[in-house]
Amino acid sequence: MGLLLVGAGLWGVYRLARPPVTDRIEVREATVAALREDFTRREGRPPTVEESEALVSDWVEREVLVREALAQGLDRADPIVRRRLVQKMRFVLEESGPLDDPGDDALAEFVEAHIGDYRRAPRRGFVHVFVAGSAEDARAEASRWVQRLEGGEDPQGQGDAFAHGTHQSPAERDAIARRYGDDFAQAVEAAAVGRWFPARSSFGWHAVQVDAERPGAVPPLAQIRARVLADWQRQQRRDNRRRGVQALVDRYDVEVSP
Repeated sequence: MGLLLVGAGLWGVYRLARPPVTDRIEVREATVAALREDFTRREGRPPTVEESEALVSDWVEREVLVREALAQGLDRADPIVRRRLVQKMRFVLEESGPLDDPGDDALAEFVEAHIGDYRRAPRRGFVHVFVAGSAEDARAEASRWVQRLEGGEDPQGQGDAFAHGTHQSPAERDAIARRYGDDFAQAVEAAAVGRWFPARSSFGWHAVQVDAERPGAVPPLAQIRARVLADWQRQQRRDNRRRGVQALVDRYDVEVSP
């Protein structure tokens, strides 16, 4: 009993010492409608009158508990709650500025300012004669094909059957590597245009000639607009958050103990 009296006394002192909790709780019509809508979505039917009253009662209870917890500083003592509040506040700040489509001119300026992110890598195309197998005799056969092709023989229809055909249209190095292997892509990347050379892929050996080259370039805005808009909005959110956090920090006198 003594402990209960001491606890009650401390609670009374705490209630006097802490900032007062706002006593008024207004349950707006929009809140009730949202509660009913959420119930209907979960249960597949609208709530009854009694269920609606229970929903409101539960909402009021949670609102009271949240206010009391904040008034007691429980959020400051719980790192998980603090982390969640920080995340929520950052989200609010990110959405605080304009994020609507700014138009083609603004997006074109954004591309120009971040041109390295949108410049397409160089592409190379090639023609080849395929030799199945990875042993030394396959490599030797590919080298013989190089000599014959350098002499003017037509590569079309020559060599062993290859699922992807004789000609590879211009593609970026990574795309070539995904299909033929990294060593093959590196050989194609380093080769002089128009020269035949032997190269090993994940399929076997090839006599290869790079016959097309496309320099790296930035695609027209119309082709990459959706990506640029998403990047611009992401940048806007980062800027909104940075400005918002700084504005909030500037409202405080921050002292760091030595």
